[in-house]
Amino acid sequence: MQLTGIDQITQQYRHIYLQPHYDDAIFSCGGAVALQVGSGQQVLLVTIFGGTPPAGQALSPFASQMI
Repeated sequence: MQLTGIDQITQQYRHIYLQPHYDDAIFSCGGAVALQVGSGQQVLLVTIFGGTPPAGQALSPFASQMI
C-alpha cells in the first residue's frame, strides 16, 4: 500500500520506520520488522527520498547495469 498524504498515518501503525532510501530500514531493522509483522502488529515504512517513477520512464545507465 502506498500512502499519499501524512494525514493517512494513523494510530493503527504501532511502529513507523523512516528511511532515506527504499532498502535502508530492511537492511538495518529487517529482523525487528519481520518479528513485528509476524506477530500481527501494523508496521509502516516511510521512504523520504524515493518515489514511483513515471510510467514508461527509461532506466538510467546505472540502473540498467544493476538488473
